[in-house]
Amino acid sequence: MYIDLIKKLLKKYYGEPRASLNIGEGNDSGGKSGGKSKGKRYYYSFEQEKEIAAIRQLLAMKGVENCPEKIPELSQTIPGKGEEGQQSTQCVCFEEHDGQWIAAFHNITGVSYRGTEGGGVEATLKLGNYPFIVLSDSPDDFYGFWRKVRTRKPAPYQNRAGLSYWVNKTLKTDERFRDLAVDFFVAVAEAENKYILKDVARTMSKCGFFLPPVSYEDLLKFRTPSELIRSFQAEATVQNVDFNKIDVNTGYIMVALAPEIDRRDLKVLAKFKPQMIAEVVSLNILYDGFSAAEFVRQYYRKTLSAHGGDNELRMYAEDYVRMCVEAGEVLRIGYRCEALIRAHDELMIRNREKYNEEELQRPLVKVPSRFDDLEKAIRETGSPGFERIMTTRRLFQEGERQHNCVFSRRGFVRDDRASIYHWDHKGLSYTVQFSASRSGRFFVVEIRARFNKTISSEHRRDLERLIGDFCDVNGRQPEYLIDEDREIDRNEEARGQGQGFWEFGPAELQEIDDLPF
Repeated sequence: MYIDLIKKLLKKYYGEPRASLNIGEGNDSGGKSGGKSKGKRYYYSFEQEKEIAAIRQLLAMKGVENCPEKIPELSQTIPGKGEEGQQSTQCVCFEEHDGQWIAAFHNITGVSYRGTEGGGVEATLKLGNYPFIVLSDSPDDFYGFWRKVRTRKPAPYQNRAGLSYWVNKTLKTDERFRDLAVDFFVAVAEAENKYILKDVARTMSKCGFFLPPVSYEDLLKFRTPSELIRSFQAEATVQNVDFNKIDVNTGYIMVALAPEIDRRDLKVLAKFKPQMIAEVVSLNILYDGFSAAEFVRQYYRKTLSAHGGDNELRMYAEDYVRMCVEAGEVLRIGYRCEALIRAHDELMIRNREKYNEEELQRPLVKVPSRFDDLEKAIRETGSPGFERIMTTRRLFQEGERQHNCVFSRRGFVRDDRASIYHWDHKGLSYTVQFSASRSGRFFVVEIRARFNKTISSEHRRDLERLIGDFCDVNGRQPEYLIDEDREIDRNEEARGQGQGFWEFGPAELQEIDDLPF
């Protein structure tokens, strides 16, 4: 079923089919497949063919002809693309037999070049061991789009309904596959009068994935997007929204998020747009499934970055969401930078007395820790006044002593993403947070005197002299954390002319209403 359609779409988006994985041969109409099958196998690939053919020709020109032993095998790796975990370049292995078909999507991992007895060079694509998507002529799982991919280790996406994670991931990261899927859904919807599939296709086109955890069988029970969206919350609390006029992903996130956030922020939900949803929903969310906390965390990461937010502000956002979850409080969404800082600090103050003895006795520092070398280096400098904070109780005491929210950073310390120090210097005391780059270089993330006062230029220079040999304290991201001029500028804007955060009144929602997406 739909064999002509799928072949047409594969040719449209993946090029002419060929009989083998060899580059440089003519494009045949197909060849016999291996094994017991008597059908035909086609290979569809791939935009780097001209580049591979050029390398093949170059190797031949360098004297490989007439001496094949000079190049028994030479491999070229095809790297993955992009920062969002995109697939490597794809090859589609398509088989048909007696009207049945299977389209297996493989990663192309490289190219193998070999000298031939005829004096030439043969280039052959190397595929990954297993396909990451298999589409077929089975209508029960909508031709493979809802099929669950089996893995050796249990994965969250295997235990819930919804579009296959690997399909969603490829929709999000590969435009060709997304266009193929959209065309396929629309064609089947028209052929079978299942118009809800058109709404799914429209959502894929706008967002690059289909998020609602609904099985294909249940999906067909709904006639309109509104029926589907409201099924996840019978009485949707987002007012003045026509769920038939927005894409399904946006509506689903609205109704799923509504019970988890402060009711005053429902107006923020009503302004959600597909482009924003596409930016905020990460591969982690597609893999683990939707959660309000993870969505709000990613929302702040994207929106704060779009408005010039920095690494420290993203830490505030992560701390804020985690504290809300721990305290069982509803989330606020839509804060601008300065209001988010105040909301974070107020929540820390309210929760201060909720931390019980059990929490204070929990381990804090990993053994061994990536920051052990930092401690050793500081000790070997003979620098006085530095104390590495090693226990949860001591971190709590540091927050009380310094009147800051450093206790909220315990999650980063436990994950070995940060190390916290107390530093006494010339009559003042500071709380210092370190992190480490992938190369192992340590750097200062944040430093604050009591009541969140900024470090003076004199003490900044002293710190640079003390730890500058093994730790970056200036001239790198996030450089403002120890750069006096930028530090003062940010505090004047975000904390009221440099005052400590204790001196703020209640945070009001200062809504981000001019998002660039």
